Amino acid sequence: MSVAKVPTFIQSKFRTDVDVTDFSGGAGGGVANNNGQWWPQQLRRSRPVTLHIILPNGIERTITYAGKCTVRQAVQSVALELHICEFRLRMSDTLAIVSPAAEVSLLDGDTVLLEDATRVRDERGETDARFRLTEDLVDAEREFLVSLRTIYDIYARPLRKLCSISDDEQKQLFGGIEPILSVSNMLLTKLEDALAAWDPHETKIGSLFSKQFWNQFDDYFRFFTHAKELLREKQCRDEEFIEICKLRQGAALHTIDSLLDLPRNSYAYGQCQTASSLHILGATTQNKRSGILQVNGE
Repeated sequence: MSVAKVPTFIQSKFRTDVDVTDFSGGAGGGVANNNGQWWPQQLRRSRPVTLHIILPNGIERTITYAGKCTVRQAVQSVALELHICEFRLRMSDTLAIVSPAAEVSLLDGDTVLLEDATRVRDERGETDARFRLTEDLVDAEREFLVSLRTIYDIYARPLRKLCSISDDEQKQLFGGIEPILSVSNMLLTKLEDALAAWDPHETKIGSLFSKQFWNQFDDYFRFFTHAKELLREKQCRDEEFIEICKLRQGAALHTIDSLLDLPRNSYAYGQCQTASSLHILGATTQNKRSGILQVNGE
């Protein structure tokens, strides 16, 4: 396999004492962190890794590790020290979720945010099923928005800046994201307002899922078909595109493929939530015909 041409923008971030020819694929290939630094495999094994962690209280902690380990293994002791049983890491610049199974060497020199991922639930949900379901929808929608927005900083803007995709390709790959972000952000705001002013007898959320909301996701399905075709073509034929995507992902959980898939998965999750809601609330067959708009008896 030939080595992809490395753009000048990325070359400027290479270590000057390492030959670029060391960055080919295979067992002896190199690895890049999110700062754009590339390390040949043999150097990566012996070089200590430095990771900056911003704790939930805002204090920054710097840890150094020698040897091979995963991100979870590297951060576990810090989380236990803070009595955090379930934690999540995000890149400080993009807010992308970090894969706990990734090698910590991919984060060498980077700064990550340590979050307590333990869910704090309102006690009202213990006796009010509709409140609990709405609370779950808010959490899911919020996480969906944060994750989907990262596609711009991780992939869309760098790929365009490095001239790896044309204007038309940029539109075909990422043009359907902004409308989804817009309608989802509006939904999240309305759901949060409903929770803040919750009345167990009067509050209804069915009307918040407007026809415009569902139509936008239907439009995305059509957009996704063309975006996926272009993505497959680029991944099969464009080695520079492939290498830049790998570089940009680094230790992040989501690939460019999985981020483009998020709206489809979110739509499927919404359908599952609808079915679950109807079951919990004991909706009639007639109500099920209208889906989530009937969850609150509307």
